[in-house]
Amino acid sequence: MGKLKNIEWRNIYYFLCYAVDELQYFVPKDINYENIQGTHDLLAELLCNSFEVVYSNGYLKEYRREEIVTDKPYGSIDIVKSTQTGNFGQGKLVCQVDTLDTNNELNQIVKSAFTVLIDSNKVVNDKINPKLMTKLINYRRVLDDVDNISITREILNKYRDIPEWYKPIIVVAKFILEEWLALDKTGTKRLLYLDDDNRLGWLWQKFLDRFYQKEMPEYKVDHPNLGRQGSRKLLPDIVLVNTKSNKALVTDAKWYETLENISSNANFNQIYVYTDKYFEQYKTVTTGILLYAQSESFMHDIEHEENFDIISYEIGVNKDFELIKQELKDIANRFLQ
Repeated sequence: MGKLKNIEWRNIYYFLCYAVDELQYFVPKDINYENIQGTHDLLAELLCNSFEVVYSNGYLKEYRREEIVTDKPYGSIDIVKSTQTGNFGQGKLVCQVDTLDTNNELNQIVKSAFTVLIDSNKVVNDKINPKLMTKLINYRRVLDDVDNISITREILNKYRDIPEWYKPIIVVAKFILEEWLALDKTGTKRLLYLDDDNRLGWLWQKFLDRFYQKEMPEYKVDHPNLGRQGSRKLLPDIVLVNTKSNKALVTDAKWYETLENISSNANFNQIYVYTDKYFEQYKTVTTGILLYAQSESFMHDIEHEENFDIISYEIGVNKDFELIKQELKDIANRFLQ
């Protein structure tokens, strides 16, 4: 098992698109992949790219109606209220005017996302590309007049119907604020502060899950709770089920920069327990698979156990994305048909 070298970040973007449906609003050719060497770079590029669209088209500001009292009237003059409030006697009038303002909740969400990426760069090991970091800082300065707010899930879920031009940047901002600040599967660390290997592992698993749901609807995608082993819950990443053939593929997704120092025994033991427990509970024709993301594709020998088979398979993630998709389909069909 070798080392995952020269990651094709265009494919990582495609993985992210499966994990986050709304990223369909992006045009991939607009993304500068030369600046991207890590997941933080990818998010920074997406955030800056979408901000440039909003900013260059003048969409940051919106009209707000407000009431003013002035001796130089403009807008809609309210004579009745001017008289009732005594302003008329002082030579002033109450006016309803429309002003352009950047301080709205959508921009507050965007500013929070910029702040999270900028502040995280002080503590994470994989630093954001300096060119992208400069962009992040400069674009946040454009939002200096926007209030800093505490982001809650209620605020993030408040906006369902938003203008088309705002959708890309709000989608990326929500992803950073919801997913990147969420806890990892152990419930102890936030994805934002994990190393890139762990973040890519999370994305690889989420991509596979959504890929099979979207691309292979003939199979059921399941996430069974198989009980416990000591204090540890037995929760396989994905189980693909062919209800017609009564076959199941218990999948454990793995992402390592290098597999040379990884305990293959530990991974094998994990998938063995998952597959054994699944067979015990569901009595289907069951195969367990360790699905590694690597530079090149390679299938290891099948391990034949008493009641099931186990296979380790390395998926080459640096080739054309369509080939990756086809390879994943071929693997599923091989063991489920």
